[in-house]
Amino acid sequence: MTVTVSPYFDQSSSAAEPGANGSSTVVEEGSGLRYSALGLIAIIVATAVGNLLVCAAVCVERRLQNITNYFLMSLSIADLLVSLLVMPLAMIVELFGEFIVEQTTLINQQRILSLNSTIDNVSK
Repeated sequence: MTVTVSPYFDQSSSAAEPGANGSSTVVEEGSGLRYSALGLIAIIVATAVGNLLVCAAVCVERRLQNITNYFLMSLSIADLLVSLLVMPLAMIVELFGEFIVEQTTLINQQRILSLNSTIDNVSK
C-alpha cells in the first residue's frame, strides 16, 4: 500500500526543497509518515490527558480550590480546547503538506452554525 503526500515530505532532498521533479512523492507504508503520525498523536493525547488531570485535581481536591488554581484551571481548559480542536488539524497539515479538508465543507458547516444561532435568537 502506498500513500501520496506533498512534495515537501521527500526525505531524499533537503527540507526546504520540493521533490526532485516538483511532483508528489510516493511514500511506502512502512516509512517515516507512519511514525510521524504516531508521534503527533501521542503528543496530542498527552496534552489532552494532562490538562484533564489538572482540571480534575482542582475540581476534586478542596485544598486546591483557590483563586490562583482557578486561573491555572482556566488556562488548562484553553489548552485542552487547543489540543482537541487545533492540534489535529495542524497534524493534517504537517503530515500532508496541505489542508486536505475541502473549503466548501467548512463553509457549509459555518452556514449551519450561523443558521442555528439565528434560530436560537428568534426562539427566545
